[in-house]
Amino acid sequence: MTERSERAQRRRESWVGEVTEPGTAEPALYDGLSAEERLAAFAALNARAWTTAGLLPLPPLPRSEWPGCVFFMPRQDG
Repeated sequence: MTERSERAQRRRESWVGEVTEPGTAEPALYDGLSAEERLAAFAALNARAWTTAGLLPLPPLPRSEWPGCVFFMPRQDG
């Protein structure tokens, strides 16, 4: 087995979910999870994506430094 096929086999062993045929419904992988568990699953998926892209280590970024704005939009009820 080549190094490439060994890496592919290791990745397949860590896959979550199942292989489905085209046109069939996808499995609901996160239906039974709480919001915290879904966030943890998303964080793990994000870290795997960064690893695959060769962008590790993840940069430490405190929440106070995350980009974004908080603003208020008044309702216009007629």
